[in-house]
Amino acid sequence: MSIAIRWNAIGYTGWFNPDEAELLAAGRRAAMQVWMPMATSSANTYLVLWPTTLGLLDLLGVPMSLRTAHTLSTGAYAAVIAMVWIATARRWGFVRTAVFIVPAAYWMLARYSDFFQMGSELPSVLLLVVGAVLAFTPGRAVSARRLAVVAALASLAPWFKVQSGLLAVGLVISACGFAFLSRDSVWTRREWTQRLLLLALGGLGPTAVLLAVMAVGGTLDLFWDEPVEFLRAYLTHNVKGLGYGLGETTAPLTEKLRGFVVSVLTNAFAFSWALLGLVALWSGTRNQAGRLARIAVWSIPMLAALATLLVMYPIYVHYLNFLFAGTAIAAIAAAGLAPAETIPDRGPSLLARRLPAWALLTTMVFLLAAVEHQGASPAPPAVAHQDEEDIAALCPRGSSVFVWGWAAELYAYYDWRPASRYVTYGLLLAKTPNQGHYRARFLQELTDDPPTCVVNAIGPAWFGDDAAATPLENEIPDTGGWLHRCYVPNRVVLRPAAAPEPELIDVWTRRSDC
Repeated sequence: MSIAIRWNAIGYTGWFNPDEAELLAAGRRAAMQVWMPMATSSANTYLVLWPTTLGLLDLLGVPMSLRTAHTLSTGAYAAVIAMVWIATARRWGFVRTAVFIVPAAYWMLARYSDFFQMGSELPSVLLLVVGAVLAFTPGRAVSARRLAVVAALASLAPWFKVQSGLLAVGLVISACGFAFLSRDSVWTRREWTQRLLLLALGGLGPTAVLLAVMAVGGTLDLFWDEPVEFLRAYLTHNVKGLGYGLGETTAPLTEKLRGFVVSVLTNAFAFSWALLGLVALWSGTRNQAGRLARIAVWSIPMLAALATLLVMYPIYVHYLNFLFAGTAIAAIAAAGLAPAETIPDRGPSLLARRLPAWALLTTMVFLLAAVEHQGASPAPPAVAHQDEEDIAALCPRGSSVFVWGWAAELYAYYDWRPASRYVTYGLLLAKTPNQGHYRARFLQELTDDPPTCVVNAIGPAWFGDDAAATPLENEIPDTGGWLHRCYVPNRVVLRPAAAPEPELIDVWTRRSDC
């Protein structure tokens, strides 16, 4: 059903958000030394496991194209919906849960074009929902080892998207609460110690391993210098010069709260699949203390998701993935927390009775989503190349190319290999305390392994860049002499689909004698 609803989105060759094009390019770079995070690729608001994962896919022959990105996105959302539906249906049946699952599934599959993209939050969301499935098993006490596995999955999530940290902590706290409430007997001091040690090992182990790998490989300094320092500057509003307001102003608290409330209320369907759990927990537990304890455990992931959105203000649409993740975890938690009921009969007669209702509900969501999908279709591809043969001839497929600007989609369009760890000019242009380090590293990269082409992809609005940005040789003057000595400038005509007038960009090609 997800593939049918998103068929047009999967085949769409442009980007739904420039972040997904940047991730694909970072994956191409990571594939050069995929077993050593940060060796050949950088990171900023996402962390090292995203490029590493895409680098592994690249080595396996998976094309780093935008169609691949949209296919992965569809698969991720389908997996989340399936896990929530199956986990809750095991307790309450497919038809009963469908009434609560369908609205959230519809919103995720078809409401926003930004949800069609390979969002940087999706691996973290998947890991956390898988962790919830493992943690909240109906009618079964959670073993110490299983809780350690849940903590390990939660600790891996921020290594894809660091902003998932609060939600990861919320999952672990909620899982610990469930383990305590579902225990078969009173834990001895030894059992408490064992559980705490395994929990700490699961929670800290993956981070310790990744840091150790980078320390041994000599890339730990790069990790502290690039993503960690950038995130510190980002969170303290000390990022200047990117041109779209990232971290440049501190919004008043009233503005943050107003934007937060509007975002949550306009996406109220995200809470629909958690409501069944609330009803079951409230009506199925007569003991007041037990009822409140279960509701507290159920609510923690949602509170963590809401806190994440408040901290991340301004709330871009794809940040809402964390809201859906928090409510999904709460729905799965409720299925484990609710008082024991008879598991619905899975016999043929029951299936035959419920199949028409299930088919009707899924058909309704399919039709609604298909209509909404058409209404939410994005603009045509970001760039349509009037003289495509010319630019492809200048910089053939597989060439080493550096694109200056916010146009990482060019790497995907032309199957270019990024010549620098900085696949967009974000870190190079942003006026952070470490800008000098990034530029020195960039110049060293281009000196050691000069690219076939240098593309000045700035100016045209469809690249989504800052109109005030300057060409590479003006912004980083040390590149000027090198460019003019070793490269030949070419003016290439580009136009967006249906644009009235084309525009020109500079493509520098390396001289054969340099």
